[in-house]
Amino acid sequence: MLFSADGFYHATHNGRGMSRNEVDQRLRLNLLPFVPELVANATKYEKETTRAQSINGKTKVVYYYRLCSEIRVNGIRYEIAVILRRIGNGGKLRYYSVFCVSKKAE
Repeated sequence: MLFSADGFYHATHNGRGMSRNEVDQRLRLNLLPFVPELVANATKYEKETTRAQSINGKTKVVYYYRLCSEIRVNGIRYEIAVILRRIGNGGKLRYYSVFCVSKKAE
C-alpha cells in the first residue's frame, strides 16, 4: 500500500474540493499514523466501488475498497474505516481516506 498526496489532500478536503471543517480534518490527520495497522488488522471488508474517472486527462477505471477495523481507547470502542484506491487493473493499491464510522461506550 502506498501513501500519496491524493490521500493527504482528501484528509483535508471533501470529494468536491471544499475544505473539511477543522474537527474532521484533525480527526482524519490524527488517524493517519494508524492506517497501516488498521489495514493489517481489518475485521470487515465492506464494499468495493468502481468508477470511471478522468485522471491526467485520460478516463480510467478506479476501484475503491473499504476496510473496517475496531480500536479501543479508554473504554470506548471506535469503528474506523480505511478507503484504499486502485487506478486501473494493474495499478498499485494506495491509501485514500480514513474516518470514524461509529463510537460506542463499553
